[in-house]
Amino acid sequence: MKMLETELLVVGGGVAGAYATLTARSYGADVILACKTPLVGGSTRWAQGGIAAPLAEGDEDAHAQDTVKAGRGLCEPEAVQAFVRDARSHVETLRDLGVTFSPHATLEGGHSRARIRHQGDATGHAISLALAEALQAGRSPALRVLEHAFVRNLRVSGGAVVGADLLTPDGPVRVRAGQVLLVWNDWRAVDTPFNRTYGEVVRAFTGDDPLRTRVLEDELPQHLPGGFTRHTFTHGHPLMREGLRALATSVSYLPNRGDETYPALERALDGAFDRHAHGGGVTLAYQTQAFLGRLD
Repeated sequence: MKMLETELLVVGGGVAGAYATLTARSYGADVILACKTPLVGGSTRWAQGGIAAPLAEGDEDAHAQDTVKAGRGLCEPEAVQAFVRDARSHVETLRDLGVTFSPHATLEGGHSRARIRHQGDATGHAISLALAEALQAGRSPALRVLEHAFVRNLRVSGGAVVGADLLTPDGPVRVRAGQVLLVWNDWRAVDTPFNRTYGEVVRAFTGDDPLRTRVLEDELPQHLPGGFTRHTFTHGHPLMREGLRALATSVSYLPNRGDETYPALERALDGAFDRHAHGGGVTLAYQTQAFLGRLD
């Protein structure tokens, strides 16, 4: 088995994982990014909508107020303030990476001012492409990208996650890491009939999905010793049949197209879709969690 060492292992090759990798590298960290798909996978590349950010001077408070109002009681003000405060710098970073947002902001639903930036109708694709190009250009012994890498197991020692076992086209790889960042949406956190059926499909093809642990709760105090707060956002993701198949192939722990067991997975997904489809589609409910704290 091939052995690798790094300061930070990022698991998840979507936009979130790619951006986290580049950010960590900008601070001088040695990083390995493990992604099941080619760069950059995930769902952002299909997003047509723009990015809301208070780029105009004095717009932060108004943006936060608009967000809380549109959330109708579902938003946590502390989380909103954090996202709004940091949005400008992240948009500027994307511009530096080559995303050419329209110079004119648009006014869209829920906003009292024009603050939405687009790149035509392919904003998600443009962001994905820019991040992929930045990762390719930055590849070095200090920034390694393992594509088509399936994470099979997390390595734990003394109650801490210290790395992961991967299955790559070149064979098994064991990565020892000082820190491990897992980037995904937690669809299992929401209990719906379709989620339960989808969970049965996942377990049938993974054993018991070894990555679904309480790693975040156990590890975060080590990263944020000053304490942290957790904010949870629940979403519904409508999917057509092909969208459900695409979702399954975008995660690191299920068979991919071309794998021996993929046809069986596709049949199982079709069965789940046919069982729960309403109005021509299904809805996968999931939660996104944000952990806010100080890094001392």
